[in-house]
Amino acid sequence: MYPPHEMVELMRRLCVPGLTNRQNQILVACALGYTADEMAKGLQLSRPTIFRHIELLGSRIFASTDLNPNRNLLATWAFVQRDCCAAKAWRMAEQNELFPTPNTPRATSGPRAIRSHAMHSMAR
Repeated sequence: MYPPHEMVELMRRLCVPGLTNRQNQILVACALGYTADEMAKGLQLSRPTIFRHIELLGSRIFASTDLNPNRNLLATWAFVQRDCCAAKAWRMAEQNELFPTPNTPRATSGPRAIRSHAMHSMAR
């Protein structure tokens, strides 16, 4: 195990750019203390899928270390990297985009949105 100051320094060196939106959602949800059940409900995924995302994300971030990835390490990494690799994740949380809301339209442009709008208009 690393002393705290060495752990923070290690976390600073573990830069992993290009995380997907889903990875960012999982990352910041871990950092904010959401449970797997809360993440599954908020992201409309199953618990096993949430655990798989956590496992893959941890493996990606900590691949070059001897650390055993877990939610606590992910949360620590998210805080240490909040101005760098995890900045997008924190912006999503600040803009209330962590979990999609059921009333938010999925498509705002393109054929799906036009079709949805047309069907809604015809129902009136």
